Amino acid sequence: MRLCIRASRWLVVVTLLGCTGMLSAPDATVSVSDGDVPRVDADAPARDARAPTPSDAALDDAATGDADTGDAGRPGGLTCADRASHPEWLLCEDFEGGAGDFDAWRAGTPFHELSGDEDRGRMNIVSDGAHAGAHALHMPASAASGYRGASLSWLQCAGDYERGCSLGGHDELFLRAWVRFGEEHRFVHHFLSIRGRYTADSPYDDSLSGYWFNGTAGCLPDGTTHMSATLEVDRRSESPRHHTGYFYSYHPDMPRTRCGGGNARFPEICRDCNRWEAIRLAPSCDDSDHGCYWGETFEVGDAELAADPDRFTFSKGEWTCLEMRVRLNTPGVADGEMEYWIDDAPAFAVRDMRWRTVDTVALNRVELQHYINGSNWFGTPEQSNEVWFDDVVISTRRVGCR
Repeated sequence: MRLCIRASRWLVVVTLLGCTGMLSAPDATVSVSDGDVPRVDADAPARDARAPTPSDAALDDAATGDADTGDAGRPGGLTCADRASHPEWLLCEDFEGGAGDFDAWRAGTPFHELSGDEDRGRMNIVSDGAHAGAHALHMPASAASGYRGASLSWLQCAGDYERGCSLGGHDELFLRAWVRFGEEHRFVHHFLSIRGRYTADSPYDDSLSGYWFNGTAGCLPDGTTHMSATLEVDRRSESPRHHTGYFYSYHPDMPRTRCGGGNARFPEICRDCNRWEAIRLAPSCDDSDHGCYWGETFEVGDAELAADPDRFTFSKGEWTCLEMRVRLNTPGVADGEMEYWIDDAPAFAVRDMRWRTVDTVALNRVELQHYINGSNWFGTPEQSNEVWFDDVVISTRRVGCR
């Protein structure tokens, strides 16, 4: 049984109604420029409800004050000026490099891959309303750019970074970002993501480095190849779900469902899942039921959400401190975790995840993204869904907001 947790700063609520896991829209496991992703049929079956229990991390933060919340949600707090005191920080980006010149910033950013950076209507450095310092990253998703979003990716190579490297990695990673959604923000397909790929020690790396491997949407991770956990923003317009956070994850225990579009794309999906020399993933093109594997959704239960919706909701028009954590499981044991905080307050966590079956899968890719491909997804009107980012940290330990 997988366990789900939701906790306020001062109170941990334990209930049997809690977390639901259900099939969601397909995951774009590559960059935001990869084009259309297939839809899931509307009648995809729901997963069973899971009983929540307090998470150790949530309890520790509430009890010991490891993350000081004195100025949570306000300008200020930990910034890249503090990096010298934090050797556990793997990346810190405050968007001050280049002094507001986009090309100069792009040449020096610690992020390794950018998508949408060729278009200022998708990605830009701005000087108005930064969280701290003088500049922030703006993803306008403008009409002139087809309402499309953008992304920044960081990878952990086994040695120094170079394109195409064999990957190293970690068993646990944190991503902390200050985020400001536009007042009219309604929709983003994919948001903050921590992912894992096989490392340099994997036998797969002999034929294809983990850098180049992409677990295609619709394919089932087999525990030896990849996984992903993405903190998403609920696109449903009705309250109280609107703009709440939930997890969308690729893992070996995902259920099979339809391929979308009346299964018309099954031949394409199954070929993609088996296009590598050494790796074969489900579904096979020999499968008779033509099922596919989309990411699984984990969200807070209705009762808990109704009792305290602010605890899970991302505000609009103001800076919010968001942090997510992923811990891989011990191979052979379902003890993996994922959780997120809003302004240092523990919000929602899922435990007992089985992300991998071997220790040659590690966390080694982090994506700061506002994935929108411009299509009218799930009846969401096409519009400019703006977002700003500032003071982003990737760390092997909890960062906090100050």
